[in-house]
Amino acid sequence: MAERTNTMKIGYARVSGATGQEGGLETQIAGLESAGCERIYKEKLSGKNTKRPELQAMLKALRPSDCVVISKLDRLCRSMSDMFKTLEQIRDEGAGLVSLDGAIDTSDSSPCKDLLWQLLASIAEFERKLIFQRCEEGRVRAKAAGKHLGRHSKTTKQQDEQMKLAHDQGQSYAQIGKTFGISRMSVYRRLKGHIEAKKELETSCINNQKN
Repeated sequence: MAERTNTMKIGYARVSGATGQEGGLETQIAGLESAGCERIYKEKLSGKNTKRPELQAMLKALRPSDCVVISKLDRLCRSMSDMFKTLEQIRDEGAGLVSLDGAIDTSDSSPCKDLLWQLLASIAEFERKLIFQRCEEGRVRAKAAGKHLGRHSKTTKQQDEQMKLAHDQGQSYAQIGKTFGISRMSVYRRLKGHIEAKKELETSCINNQKN
């Protein structure tokens, strides 16, 4: 197939995929067609999924001076940070983005295109910092309340000692794991230090006998 050289208005329509939203998709498509879109990519997936197949196909199809058209910003992405990443991909291809509700216009015809890019970048950075701040505040509150952060151990210290004894008696990792209801790799991780200490002790005893 020959490489496309003409510029094009490319539409993107999306619904979350929930039952009863087909009408919403058709409404978006009708609006995109009225806006002059020559090609429309349609998706029935959640906006939280940034690797949506039709979205990725649309981004790969973009050529310089193309214009992506959407009905509303939330049809493209759900968060500002994801929105900015997608917009950067569109800009890297030399294309623009227009929302039919007037929320955004980064096409070549927009006199405020550069200013809008700076504003979007600032908002996306603010959102990232806000999320990080909320996570840190949550950790501080959890620590103050005495809550455990990170993975909880599936075995007690007493059980760990029992596992060491079982291993010394010749039981395999799989047998020990089955007894305590954990995976073979979990048993290995818990016994790793014990096994290494035993080897060091055995090596030391052998060396002392030689001397």
